[in-house]
Amino acid sequence: MSFINPFSCVGLCNIIKKEKPENVLISAAASQIGKMMISKLHKDFPSLNIVALNRSTNKSDILENLGLNKLILID
Repeated sequence: MSFINPFSCVGLCNIIKKEKPENVLISAAASQIGKMMISKLHKDFPSLNIVALNRSTNKSDILENLGLNKLILID
């Protein structure tokens, strides 16, 4: 987790930097890599609309504080 997640996050952010999308959808947003992605994307791309999928609302406040724009709950 401490090795793969940061490298995955940097790689995905490099793709986003190259492609310049208007929106990004993150699944499993409350996972460690999900939170890492939300935080890095919000910091590096403040105008990017970050939408996340999650199974519960118990961490929605944490995700919003990291910079999430919209949370979609899935069952």
